[in-house]
Amino acid sequence: MNARALKPAEATPWTDPVELQGIGRLTIRALAPSDAEALRDFLESLSDSTKRRRVLGESGPPSDARLARLTRFDPARELALVALRHGDDGDEIIAVARYSAGDTPGEATFAIVVGDRYQGHCLGTELMCRLRDAAGVMGYRRMVGLTQPVNTPMLALARRLGCRVSPVPGDDALQRLSVAVPPPFPVPVPAAAGPRRAGRRT
Repeated sequence: MNARALKPAEATPWTDPVELQGIGRLTIRALAPSDAEALRDFLESLSDSTKRRRVLGESGPPSDARLARLTRFDPARELALVALRHGDDGDEIIAVARYSAGDTPGEATFAIVVGDRYQGHCLGTELMCRLRDAAGVMGYRRMVGLTQPVNTPMLALARRLGCRVSPVPGDDALQRLSVAVPPPFPVPVPAAAGPRRAGRRT
């Protein structure tokens, strides 16, 4: 896959440099409309087995309309994060995670897909933790997703992060993943200005 010169998205609380063993230096940030062609490259690079296992939307070659729908989301209701790997020829998308408002108040649905070459390096865990933090800030208290029983990497990730795994009633081909979203950390209130005491820092 050819790397593309991606435009940096506007700085957000979800823009974060990461370094993972076996992958190297990455940036995780919000997906932007300018990422559409790089997202197309990523989706087309997935193996057939990964395409069958993932639950990120309809299968088949990504159309322009689908790419526009994925990259132009309503930040009040959803968020999409991408992991970018930096190389000499530019950056490439190697993973995508997203949540969107569910039918139940306070609940969001989520999906994650990691490129075949980068699976097994905790990238899914990094994305899921940031996705969960972002959902908490937006007021969601639970995230749910669907996966196939044969998707053992996703099931292992879900259990590692405390997800409840249960069968979908009437559909043996799917498993339901459900995880509580903790409330965001309160913003500390600065102490009133006053004379500083000299002393050892702790």
